[in-house]
Amino acid sequence: MELALQMEKENGRFPSYREYPYFESVMQRFQTWNKFVAACEKRKCEKDMNS
Repeated sequence: MELALQMEKENGRFPSYREYPYFESVMQRFQTWNKFVAACEKRKCEKDMNS
């Protein structure tokens, strides 16, 4: 998850599933890419609130 957020920060956009090196792990844990993206957005909001 942290890698995806880092990639977003570096590239100015969230990575696509094709660009993400751990896609298979994401699918095992979250079942869909959209659920992973939503979890990353939630994590990003939580980090912003705690800063």
